[in-house]
Formats: sequence, structure tokens, C-alpha cells
Amino acid sequence: MSKVLLPLAQGFEEIELVCIADILRRAKIEVTLASLTSSLEIKGAHHIALKAETSLQALRVDDFDAIVMHGGMEGVNHMLSSPLLLHVISEFANAQKIIGAICAAPLVLDELKLLNQDFCCYPGCEKMMKNTQNKRLNLAFKTSENLVTGTGPAFAMLFAIELVKNLTNHNVVQELKRELLLP
Repeated sequence: MSKVLLPLAQGFEEIELVCIADILRRAKIEVTLASLTSSLEIKGAHHIALKAETSLQALRVDDFDAIVMHGGMEGVNHMLSSPLLLHVISEFANAQKIIGAICAAPLVLDELKLLNQDFCCYPGCEKMMKNTQNKRLNLAFKTSENLVTGTGPAFAMLFAIELVKNLTNHNVVQELKRELLLP
């Protein structure tokens, strides 16, 4: 069974985080919500509080097959200011493990100079990027090698299904789509 790390930062985009965690778990992928701080209760961008299962500091990141980052500008700013998270993402990149980033989270990938191909992000975020010459695509999601990027809240389910496709097999994806009533 694949294991996915979902870092949880204050100001996260609720739709994205919950949708991604839910879809991955429906696909029988083990998901761990890990707070960037020692506090496990984290408030989202729209004041919905969620409880992380652990802190990022308490985990062995080698145990995970993928890391997926939610959007929400405040949450992404907290991610950008977390040396531990930036180090963890770099480790995933060096190991060619799957890295997902939706909405504003591709800014974190840009900070680490990981956006080597065209990508998706929330419209306008590309203007804040300093390290990529690649362009933002007007798609729901884009997979480039081990990176999966997504546009934003309305596309969170499709983004999550793309992650499932990268972590499991065709049969799991088809069963999941059937269960979710997706064409």
C-alpha cells in the first residue's frame, strides 16, 4: 500500500486538503496529516479547524511514497517558511518520489527550483515565481515526471484522482471513478 504525507499548515485551503485526503483514502492509500508545528489543531483559510495526526518533526519521511501540498496562500507562506518542510520536499525530489502541489503550493516547488516543465497553479501565482521560465497551463492538473501540479479548489478531485493514478493502477482508478460517479 502506498503512503502519502500531507503537510498541514495554518491557512490551508479546506476544499483541497479534505478532498485530496478523502480521495486518496478511498483508494486505500495510507494518508498521514502532519502539522508543520507542534500544535495538531490547525485552522484553515475559511476558519475550519482540522486536527493533524502528528507533527512533521515526529515522522520518518523515508516511509512515504509521496508528499502532497494543499493550497491557500497563508498555508503556502507557512510552508515556504518551514526549513524542515523544504528539506523534506528536497529529499522527495532527490529520491524521485511523487510530489503533488495544488493551487498556490507550486510556489514551494518554484522556491526549490523543481518546476522544470510547464505546470498548473492558481491563476496569478505564476507571477510570484522567481525561479522558473516555464509557463502556467490552463488545465485542471499536469503530471511531469514525478511532479503533479493542480490549478485550485474546483479541480481538487481531478487532481487527487491523478495522484491515485500515479500511486496505484488502472483498476483502482476505474473503481474510484465509478464509486464517485465520475465519467
